[in-house]
Amino acid sequence: DFPSLSIFALSVGIYGILVHREGWASFFSSLGEMKANSSPEEFSAAFNFWVFAVVLHPLLQPILWISEVLHGLPGPKIADLVPVAFIIISSGSIYLLSKFASVRNAIAILTISAFATYVGAGLDGQTG
Repeated sequence: DFPSLSIFALSVGIYGILVHREGWASFFSSLGEMKANSSPEEFSAAFNFWVFAVVLHPLLQPILWISEVLHGLPGPKIADLVPVAFIIISSGSIYLLSKFASVRNAIAILTISAFATYVGAGLDGQTG
């Protein structure tokens, strides 16, 4: 068991939030002001749209990136479509995640940490 992996992943998340604390503080301040100056329906519609946009981009961007990288791997391909290296890397990753709960937990924490850091960077105006 490797609890230090989870502790490391959590520390990455905490650091990411602290680095962008001004953006988070400004966001929550603006959110409170928006709620105070709009009807519940208006606030709900605006907030739901924001959450949709904020959640969708950070989730899709890395998925599309890793897909592009893995499908572009050199070497032989299966059915002239999927590189053999893609199958090997994917199989190894699935095995690693299924065999070691500590690695699975650390990856889950690191994923949430990366998400919070990415959103915080956006709130700080540091993403494109």
